[in-house]
Amino acid sequence: MFTQSFENSERQRQRRQQRELALRRMQEAAGDISTSSYNYYGDNQQGGISSTRMTSAEYASNFLKSHNDMSGRCSSGGGDGSSISSGSGSNSNKMGGTARYYDDHDDNSEQVNLHNIKHSLHVNEANDYGEEEDEDSDYEDDCDDDSTMLQPTDQQQQRIHLDREGNMTNNSSITTKRTWRRPTRLVVCAVVATVAIIIIISVTVVVSVVGLGDRHNESVRGGVVDSNKYVNNSPSGFGNGGGGAAAVSQKPLSPQEQERFDAIRKTILKQHISTSQSLSDTSSPQYAAVMWLTRDDGLQMDVESNFLMQRYGLAVLWFSTTRSDYQWHMAQQELSSVDSEDLDEDDIAPDNEGQRSRTLTGNYDPDVWFRHDNWLSSSDICTWEGIACHTHKEDDGNQYDPNDNGHVASIELRRNNVQGLLPNELYITLPSLKVLDLSDNGIAGTISPKISAWTNLEYLNFTSNNLGGSLPSSIGNLSSLRDMHLAENQLADSIPHTIGSLSRLKHIDLSGNSIRGTIPYELGNLDELSTLDLSWNKLDGPLPHEVSRMQTLVTLDVCHNELVGPLLLELSDVQYLSVLRLDHNHFSGEVPTDMGALIHLEELRLNNNDFRGFLPSEISNLIGLDSLNVANNQLKGPLPQQWMSIAGLQELDVSHNELSGEIPNDIDGIKNLRSLNMAHNHFSSSIPPELGSLYKLEYLYLNDNKLVSSVPMELGELDNIKKMTLHNNNLKGTIDEHVCKLANELFLTQLTADCGGETPELSCTCCKCP
Repeated sequence: MFTQSFENSERQRQRRQQRELALRRMQEAAGDISTSSYNYYGDNQQGGISSTRMTSAEYASNFLKSHNDMSGRCSSGGGDGSSISSGSGSNSNKMGGTARYYDDHDDNSEQVNLHNIKHSLHVNEANDYGEEEDEDSDYEDDCDDDSTMLQPTDQQQQRIHLDREGNMTNNSSITTKRTWRRPTRLVVCAVVATVAIIIIISVTVVVSVVGLGDRHNESVRGGVVDSNKYVNNSPSGFGNGGGGAAAVSQKPLSPQEQERFDAIRKTILKQHISTSQSLSDTSSPQYAAVMWLTRDDGLQMDVESNFLMQRYGLAVLWFSTTRSDYQWHMAQQELSSVDSEDLDEDDIAPDNEGQRSRTLTGNYDPDVWFRHDNWLSSSDICTWEGIACHTHKEDDGNQYDPNDNGHVASIELRRNNVQGLLPNELYITLPSLKVLDLSDNGIAGTISPKISAWTNLEYLNFTSNNLGGSLPSSIGNLSSLRDMHLAENQLADSIPHTIGSLSRLKHIDLSGNSIRGTIPYELGNLDELSTLDLSWNKLDGPLPHEVSRMQTLVTLDVCHNELVGPLLLELSDVQYLSVLRLDHNHFSGEVPTDMGALIHLEELRLNNNDFRGFLPSEISNLIGLDSLNVANNQLKGPLPQQWMSIAGLQELDVSHNELSGEIPNDIDGIKNLRSLNMAHNHFSSSIPPELGSLYKLEYLYLNDNKLVSSVPMELGELDNIKKMTLHNNNLKGTIDEHVCKLANELFLTQLTADCGGETPELSCTCCKCP
């Protein structure tokens, strides 16, 4: 049976090749008639060959006669095939297409039923297929398709002429190139097969490249277990939303592994470390951490070990912060307080005063920490990057560092691309933690009330992250806390009054947030506090009088807030104060004279407030002062003569006030002065030549006053001067060439004076004349 089928197939192939050769010769012969044109009619017509020489049509007809044994019936629909009549006889072709040839030279017309000839070839081919009808009925459909293909279309119903150049023109004078088309299933199949092969090859290459990339990343991570394989891949991403994570291994847990998984889960729930919901969610970092402890943790610590939960807490931290598009699992009340956009690595939210929240950028893998040696390896947690453990004691009292699963004492992962939410498990599983430094990362969310579990914590640094919400009142339970750095986040609401319970606190930095409300008076209870920085917030109300009770205070910075009222501090009690920044608020009244008692003061900023009255001469007692700024107030009167004895002063700014009188001649007593700004006042004297003795001076602003007389030539001795503004005064004469030499040869880049207009009273060849 197989041999017979093969012989039939071979015989069909030979006959098909013969018919294709016949049709190709017919088409080539017709194409050789370069002096002929033809008309094609859609309606049924009869025609004959009228020529004394054998035309291409006769040749094709005779060729068909030699193969008339191929004629037959097409059995696709049970209908009769079209009979072929070569010569000039009647034609019963049901397709109705007749091709006529006209000789343009001798007017002897030739016609042949060319369409019927082509149809006959298809019919014969169909008959051959019909011989194998019982074996392959698909050929019947092919016969029908070929017959249908020969049906004339509406466009073919139009009259078409073939000119000498081989172009076809219809009755609408549209010219196209003559083409002969006959679709071939072999060509179509070949094209489809080629496209399929290309797609398969492309997919294979992409999969190979991704695989190599994964293996490369794994090798770079130094053996750290890839977190991708522990979280499910769902359309909605991780947890409640967000980007998709790699799928959990579909390999089921063995009975022993399942027993360990259940035991770990039971311990976690018993100690209230995680919720049952988070442990049941296969896309949560909690579930991923338990899976790692069950299957891939080479240490396989005993479930009853006191250190297993530390390992679990750190694993949850890893899985929670190593994917930039995670949706981390958190309690519903916490989730509702965090905008989902805060979880986006590329989101940079503007803050007040043009500040911006911290989001790391650069050429790095956004899903992995910068430094992560040994994390999620079989090594003990004390060897993991950024982790340090407490020193243990043996029974005999000798200290030793076990370097093996000790109590975690410190986590320092500063500027390490730690992105995401800080899991609650971290607070609960590390009760012995003393130092936590996660500054300069991308941590979002809020500070959990569970932070109260860190009763041994001494150093807390979340500076430059994206933390929002408010400080929990439970932070007052951190009785061991000495340093609290939460600057440059998005904290809001008010400072909890419980902060006054942190009696051991030495440094508080809450700057660069959006904290509102008043400064709690309980801060006065912090008698060990050295630094209080509440700058760049939205605090209002007065500065509490209790602040003056913090006798150990060295730095007090409340600038860029909305504080009001007079300064009622007994500043003489804060005798160690070195930096006092009260600028950019709404303080009013007079500048307290007892500021002269702050003998250790190095920086005093009172600018951009509503202070009135006179400048206190007592400030001259601050012999260690190097920066004094009282600009942008409503101060009046002269510049105190006593101030000229503050030899260490480097910056003096009294601009934008209502000061008047003379510029003291002994101003050269401030020998270290680098910047002097007296602009926008009412000084009316001449410029003292003694200014030329301030050899360190780099910036001199005297514009917008009522200064008179000429510009002293001694100013030409200020070799370090960079900017000098003298415009909008009543100066006259000519600026000395030594001053211009500073602009032409040294560092002076800006020199302004009243040298413009039609008749200027001041002449200057090197000045900018506004």
